[in-house]
Amino acid sequence: MPKRGFLGLSLPILVGVLLVVIILSVVSLLSGALGSSLFGDIGLPSWLIVPQPEPELPAEEVIHLFHTDFLNIGSVGITNSIIAAWLSIIVLVGIAYAVSRRIKPVPNRLQSLVEAALGWLLKFCQDVAGEKNGRRFFPVVTTIFLFVIMNAWLSLLPGFGSILITNAEGETVHLLRGANTDINMPLALAFISFFFVEYWGIKSLGGRRYLTKFFNVGQFFKSIGQLLKGKLRAGMSGLFSGAIDIFVGLLELLSE
Repeated sequence: MPKRGFLGLSLPILVGVLLVVIILSVVSLLSGALGSSLFGDIGLPSWLIVPQPEPELPAEEVIHLFHTDFLNIGSVGITNSIIAAWLSIIVLVGIAYAVSRRIKPVPNRLQSLVEAALGWLLKFCQDVAGEKNGRRFFPVVTTIFLFVIMNAWLSLLPGFGSILITNAEGETVHLLRGANTDINMPLALAFISFFFVEYWGIKSLGGRRYLTKFFNVGQFFKSIGQLLKGKLRAGMSGLFSGAIDIFVGLLELLSE
């Protein structure tokens, strides 16, 4: 039985992993903009060469589906950032399937790695939100975290952003583009996060109590009633406190 070394890996496997990491690092350096400026053209294949980054706001359409004038939407198609996001999902689902189909009491290397990552994320959620809420937030936080980090890691692979194709309009576009670089992706993740924050807030506090965080007008109207009854001192004091409550509620609403 081979002797186990670092991270439970045998020496030959550890050396192989290190060689792969070193080779990928060297290729990434030579094929990128920094390597091109330092060493010039060294004859790498065109699909490996990554050009110098340029600002690109809209994602590029790779596959055209249809055109519609509804709400002035215009062309509807599949962009290169969507394909990259699908690729990240496929990788994550593949890892989850590979680990979950053969869960063992004594985990193998892949299962150990996944369990360590999930354990760290669970501990992070519990440290921030407590034992009960940490477990409640864990699935959503972990899903978003793993999806975003997988998008970033895949974008670092040689050839990821340098494969070009010609779309239906005859334009030469990138087949893949990091999903995190498309403004629609952080907007979608922000919407999902906002939805779950509001859902958990309403579920924990109740609808009426949750809304009073933002529209706390009870003290203000109570003070008006006291003024109408001739209780000037209590009414004026409460009126000032009520105005502060309304202002703080508006700040809470804006911060949401």
